[in-house]
Amino acid sequence: MLLSREKLHGNYDHIIGESSAHLKVLKHIDRFAKSDKIVLISGETGTGKELVARALHAESPYARHPMIVVNCAEIAVNLIESEIFGHEKGAFTGADNQHIGLFETASGGTLFLDEIGELPRHLQSKLLRVLQEHEIRRVGGTKQIPVKVRVLAATNIDLIEAVEAGRFRRDLYERLKSLHIELPALRERREDIPALATHFCVGNTLFEKGKQRFESKSSRHKSRSPLVI
Repeated sequence: MLLSREKLHGNYDHIIGESSAHLKVLKHIDRFAKSDKIVLISGETGTGKELVARALHAESPYARHPMIVVNCAEIAVNLIESEIFGHEKGAFTGADNQHIGLFETASGGTLFLDEIGELPRHLQSKLLRVLQEHEIRRVGGTKQIPVKVRVLAATNIDLIEAVEAGRFRRDLYERLKSLHIELPALRERREDIPALATHFCVGNTLFEKGKQRFESKSSRHKSRSPLVI
């Protein structure tokens, strides 16, 4: 079946490309955006996983609220549980105040878990429970707190391979993969290279023109400023 942008309901003009592989991705975004289900976005580094996540959020019923982004690979192992789920005052040494985690912060909106494959294994069961029960418990807390969050997850590793190696829980993977968007590498959609090159060149030109106008105005302003000794 011939794919085209005209058949899509959402506005994806900011996602550049007209190749069949790229239009297939847009079709998946269009289909999945209105769903409450988790979407797993996979692809190599640089394929635009966060761009796709933002498009899914923008076209979703959660778009009136912000999308919170957390990179599971960038947060220290000893901090990531507190960052995602929050903690109560006195939960551990240095926990002098209550901390609201990202699940609560994102309530009503979207939580984007980037590099989900890097989430420590001991936290994967806790994440699975949240996805199943739609409630969290802060570190050091006893109360279950309801959260209404659309969860998107992304990875640049092969999660099936990670499951087989024992690094990633199979039950969590099964939960994540119900809606899956696999992004092709640029080498698999070479026909999009000219459009992408034009897009980035135009963007860079506009940036340089804006920079030159700012520098020109700044220079004129300085020349008119009185000399203070």
